[in-house]
Amino acid sequence: PFLLSLRLPELPVGERKSFRLGPRGVDGLLLCEDRDGELSPWMLYPEKEGFAKALLKWFHESILPRLKKQLLLDTRGMLVGGSSLGALLALYVLLTEPERYHRGIMMSPALWPDGFRIFEAVMSRLNWQGQRLYFDHGQKEDHPELGDILFQQTGMMVDTLSILGLRQGKDLFWRPDPEGEHNEKSWSRRLPEALQLVYEGVTP
Repeated sequence: PFLLSLRLPELPVGERKSFRLGPRGVDGLLLCEDRDGELSPWMLYPEKEGFAKALLKWFHESILPRLKKQLLLDTRGMLVGGSSLGALLALYVLLTEPERYHRGIMMSPALWPDGFRIFEAVMSRLNWQGQRLYFDHGQKEDHPELGDILFQQTGMMVDTLSILGLRQGKDLFWRPDPEGEHNEKSWSRRLPEALQLVYEGVTP
């Protein structure tokens, strides 16, 4: 297996670093860039645009072909996942690249950019069959100004995908976390279950 990470909080923006993960020696490549701008396909604030579409174009046209050739990667049915704005990007990738990505993990997704535009984009695609999606959100992540609206919007996204044909408990999973906060500690605690659910029934 191969892991590509776009951001880890302990490394500075602009740094690139290769690494090995775990006792099985999973190879990885870490790319640290402008987290907010490059994780949103749309405008974040009036003074800040999103550059995720350019990032994805670079990755799919330049990086992925090299990884496939040099590491003999099977790039069919890949998993994409993220937290916060990274989860927004993961959902956008699942929406726009259904042939490449069959599984997604969206943790505490930040669905708010450009007036929650991701809802319009998701509803524009009628067929979500063949994908297996996991969502979660902590109930201790209340925004100081917005309250629990971001938690509620994640639940609404799950409901929207249910209406579009994904079956909760089969290929769509929603895990509210009563103790969850908006941080890596909460996301890492939930990750094992998320991976188990999206890969359930898959033979290694």
